[in-house]
Amino acid sequence: MEFPLKEIKVMDASKRTAHSNAFYYGFGSNKKIVLFDTLLKQHKGPKGIEEIVGIVRHELGHWHHMHPLQSMLFSIFNLIAMFTVFSFVNNNHLLLYQFGFFYESNFISLVIFGKLYELVSWLTSLLMTLITRKFEFQAD
Repeated sequence: MEFPLKEIKVMDASKRTAHSNAFYYGFGSNKKIVLFDTLLKQHKGPKGIEEIVGIVRHELGHWHHMHPLQSMLFSIFNLIAMFTVFSFVNNNHLLLYQFGFFYESNFISLVIFGKLYELVSWLTSLLMTLITRKFEFQAD
């Protein structure tokens, strides 16, 4: 399987941070791997070149396993869950009455939605954290 990588870019991150990082992004024919300049400065010599090659291979692992696509699909699922909860709450007379409100209000519906969505958000955040950890182990 051939990786249609257009290029590896170096980001001038040393002006903002001393943290070293690398990431992969893009879809279709617009795939790129970006290395922070701090990463290149911190890994010099023959041993450092091996480590940088390992980091690039890790990013290629994300491409091989289609992690960006899977993350995007999860985000779409998350948006669908959010809009589903909002459509349930928006001007739901029974729900407003159960919360002690006797009139329709978009503002009150939005506040109730925010409180109810906290649980959904917590669950999707936990699930995304678990998926991200799985992705990182797969890419290695």
